[in-house]
Amino acid sequence: MARLPKEVRSWIYDFFSNERFAAYLKIDARQCIEEKGGNLEHYGLSSLRTGELVADQLEFMEGLLPCPELPFHMPMMELPGGHVADLHLFGDGGSVWLVFLDATPERDHQQRLQQKAYEMTLLQERERQLNAKLQSTNEALRESQEGLSREYRRAESLLLNILPASIAERLKADEQIADNHAEVSVLFADIVGFTERARSVGAVTTLAILNYFFKAADLLSEQYGCEKIKTIGDCVMAVAGLPVARSDHAEALAHYALE
Repeated sequence: MARLPKEVRSWIYDFFSNERFAAYLKIDARQCIEEKGGNLEHYGLSSLRTGELVADQLEFMEGLLPCPELPFHMPMMELPGGHVADLHLFGDGGSVWLVFLDATPERDHQQRLQQKAYEMTLLQERERQLNAKLQSTNEALRESQEGLSREYRRAESLLLNILPASIAERLKADEQIADNHAEVSVLFADIVGFTERARSVGAVTTLAILNYFFKAADLLSEQYGCEKIKTIGDCVMAVAGLPVARSDHAEALAHYALE
């Protein structure tokens, strides 16, 4: 490999010394610190003593020496001073060089990425919860709307059972009902002898008779264009000529009565 120019070598030295805070220990065959140098104070290791066992001063070196394979790399090692360093071990005869290169920025960047990933996970979970809540709310709203629709249809059906369709439509439109009718026919019809007969046949038969009578009255109302206004006991009140005026109101109601 070609020898690097002096300018390149100088840049590499400055980069590792100033940007990566390079520091080193030379460890002899007895596993004692023989030499030390570089930016050891950056790692809080300026108090390391030469001539003493390195494992007694650096806990992470316990059991690491003698290293079976050199060179050896330990990335992202937490140091007592709070910094993180990449550790590189190189063999040199019977000695070992331990080189420290600051990896704190990489550690911080990695932690930021992990934090962002965690926050993204929280956001995704929050989104899932919100979607589930929205779906539940929509389902409840749909059920509520269906319930309102059923009640509306039921109320409309009851209204049509009580009032003529034209009047019911005008009431739904919030229109005031106050009409004058010059000519109408009114019929009151009941079942002759109903009270005495009801006493003799019992409740079930009585209800069946009334049901048949009122159903027939409804069918005849549709057939002859009359309106059944009210039922009172076994009596039916019906009219012709209202709410829609008609010239043959008397004739229509007469047919209704005869049927």
